[in-house]
Amino acid sequence: MVMKCILFIRDCILYLICAYEDGSVCLWNVFESSMLHREKVYEDPVMSMDTDGRKIITASTGNKIHFYNIDENFHLIQINEYETMSSGYSVLSIRSDKKIVACGSWNGVVRLYSWKKMKLLAILKYHNKGISSIVYSSGNIIGIAARDGKISIWDVYKNT
Repeated sequence: MVMKCILFIRDCILYLICAYEDGSVCLWNVFESSMLHREKVYEDPVMSMDTDGRKIITASTGNKIHFYNIDENFHLIQINEYETMSSGYSVLSIRSDKKIVACGSWNGVVRLYSWKKMKLLAILKYHNKGISSIVYSSGNIIGIAARDGKISIWDVYKNT
């Protein structure tokens, strides 16, 4: 079963990245309807994923977040594995300026990291149930929705 799909354009071609329940991630060329690469990244389901078109971030039920480059042949090359304080990430969201990635966990905590170096920038604690959505404004506002029925609004880093 597909857990998440993301479309992106690279070099004027439309691609699709799919995360699967079997722990794998696949890259597809949409126009050719062809799978370019499949990588088994976890033993458990891939619970969340995001991409900037060049790199992919993935998370599963455990406390490890994986980072992959998409090389020129559209293969996934693991560049880093980051062990976090929480287990289970329901939302990974890269800000459009590619400076911040927000990692929303099942315990309601959101950790903000620099996208370039994965340095922890902030821990946002407000929710007491799992994070269900993270969105950014065009400025430095981040909105977070959780399974506790609440929405929190945060003023975060603009020039990180």
